[in-house]
Amino acid sequence: RDRFKNNYDINPASGNVLSLVALKISISRLYDEDAAEFPEVFVEDTNQLGNDEFYVQYTGSSGRFIVFLKTESAGDYHFDVALRGTRIKNGLVDIPIKPAAFDITNSYIESPVRTISVGQSYAFFIRARDVYGNPLISGGDNFLID
Repeated sequence: RDRFKNNYDINPASGNVLSLVALKISISRLYDEDAAEFPEVFVEDTNQLGNDEFYVQYTGSSGRFIVFLKTESAGDYHFDVALRGTRIKNGLVDIPIKPAAFDITNSYIESPVRTISVGQSYAFFIRARDVYGNPLISGGDNFLID
C-alpha cells in the first residue's frame, strides 16, 4: 500500500518470482562481522533451498508476499523490506531465530576434573546443542544421569 492506502498491483516477473524492481528484501545476520546479505533464489520446491538462502512467493489472490528462509544458524536476523524503493511499514525488523530441538549427537559433557574422590561432590556441565550445532541457550530439557 502507498501512503494514501492504495494497494499496489504487483505482477510477478515469471511464475511466482517477484520482480526485484518492485520488491527489495534484504536479510542478514546481526552481530556477525562477516555477515553478507542472503541471496534470493528461485526454487520449484521450498525444500530445495540451500543454507542461508531465501525465496519470495507472491500470492496474487490475497496480495501477500511469503518469504521462505532457510538457515542452520540460530541468532538474530535483520530484515529490511522495501517496495518500489520505499521501506514498507514495519519493513525494518530484527527477528530472533531460535535453535532447533536438543540433539544428543552434537551435545557433550564438560568437566574441569578427571578424577573424583569418594565422598566428594563435583560439578560438570552438559553443553546441549541442536542438530546444527547451535548451543541451546534456555533450559527445559531433562537429563537422566547414571
